[in-house]
Amino acid sequence: MEANGGFYSQFYIDAVGPDGATVTKQVKKFLGNISQMSERAARREHARIIEDVNFKRGSIAPAPKGRTFADAVNNWRSAIAPNLSPGTVRAYESNLRTHIMPRFAQCALHEMGVHQIQQFATEPSGLRPFQQDRGKRPRFDVFHHGLRREVGDESGES
Repeated sequence: MEANGGFYSQFYIDAVGPDGATVTKQVKKFLGNISQMSERAARREHARIIEDVNFKRGSIAPAPKGRTFADAVNNWRSAIAPNLSPGTVRAYESNLRTHIMPRFAQCALHEMGVHQIQQFATEPSGLRPFQQDRGKRPRFDVFHHGLRREVGDESGES
């Protein structure tokens, strides 16, 4: 929301009232000046705030049917993998089987945040140091293709 030369985020939080009961309170938070912040940055900050508010309120929506990471991987297998070389698919499938699917198969896509994926990508994976750089590339490519296709397609059709 724009007002008075600045970007604002407006949302509701749960607060404790004077009598000790939980009440809903409307909050308007200043994000930054229009001259110093782009609209995209303001929207990104607003989305981060809303995600945090929803988490604190327990308002995380259930995963829509067919929207787990395993479903996104299956979409990747049918749409993207056939266009890749067999060696590339073999490497991706190996990384999926040994590293990614055991950790994320049942996660809903909206539950997978940047922090969770970055933590996964930077944690030691049992590879020797000279292998780690080679091992991460396929893991990120599968995330990129699977999530972009699944999240970008809101109609539910593949």
